[in-house]
Amino acid sequence: FEHIQAQIQELASMGGQAVAEAVTVKTGADLLEMSFPDNPLIGGLLDERESLLVCGPSGLGKSVLTLNMAFSLAMPPMNGLWGAFDVPRPLKTAFIQSENTAKATKKRIEKIIRANPSWRSALDRFAFPFVNDDLRLSGVLTETTFAAKVERVVEETQSDVLILDPLISYHGEDENDNAAMRRSLDALTAICDRLRVACIVVHHIGKTDDTGKATFSGRGASAIGDWCANILSMNPVLDDRGERTNIIEMRHQKARNFELRPRFYLERTADLLMVPTDDPRDKEGRERVQIVLDCLRDAGGSVESKSVLVGAVQEHTGKSRGTAQAMIADAHKRGHIVFTPGKQNREGVAFANHANFEAGNSHV
Repeated sequence: FEHIQAQIQELASMGGQAVAEAVTVKTGADLLEMSFPDNPLIGGLLDERESLLVCGPSGLGKSVLTLNMAFSLAMPPMNGLWGAFDVPRPLKTAFIQSENTAKATKKRIEKIIRANPSWRSALDRFAFPFVNDDLRLSGVLTETTFAAKVERVVEETQSDVLILDPLISYHGEDENDNAAMRRSLDALTAICDRLRVACIVVHHIGKTDDTGKATFSGRGASAIGDWCANILSMNPVLDDRGERTNIIEMRHQKARNFELRPRFYLERTADLLMVPTDDPRDKEGRERVQIVLDCLRDAGGSVESKSVLVGAVQEHTGKSRGTAQAMIADAHKRGHIVFTPGKQNREGVAFANHANFEAGNSHV
């Protein structure tokens, strides 16, 4: 009995990782004969059993961003996540977070679904663990008991994606210790591999550079960046006085198995929606897109034939048909509009974010 008890204690001290799975050896030729499904969860951003680090300065809206992501993963938009990344199928998400109370989270969700009522149907596709009537949960990933709690949440919800927010609440290490941080993050990888889920990890960046751009700082931060497969950084866009605006620059900083996407911009609305917008410094481009959106709004928010919108833009601007077509193509490229099936095999046009159209927020 004492021998068995000693073995149990040893296993617990090693974070439950002492039970090794059987190891086999395959050659490069064997590997080429193997087949693997190509089913990314978020095209260009997050594959099965991969990790995505969402990082940025404090107070920028990282938790709001991941809440918006959960809605979009549950009900994939026609033009993808933020008009930038395809979501091939509806996904379930498990939130494990330590900063926002149940009351505060409820208020956020209520505000979001007031702005986008169709998202109410997505609420059954993401979930939170409750402890003592609240949904704040923290612990250390390398500890067997907490790892078991995380696994139980994912298994009970049958989630495809696990969100941890923020990272600092789930390790007991000095973030400047590369080896210690890597052990904690490898423990998270092991959990994801066992459960076959992907993870999104929110990480606070302690400082920004002189331009307001988020940068990794310290040895620990570099270990975190090395571990994750993909990185999205959130950077505040400043006004002429150096104050933060409600526009956020999104930088796709790392993609281990995808092509990097050019930077894009999101606007955090008063309703806590994160909607695609344009670089506020590109005034001429924004004005051209705004004309397209205004014409589309005047047409009721959608048209069954693109030629109808082309004519409306021509009439509004006095420009040529080719210029109007280019303006519409630019609005589509920036993610503000989508092309839809129309009548008689014609291509129609609609707002990419119909909730914004209904709320009267069809602005760039």
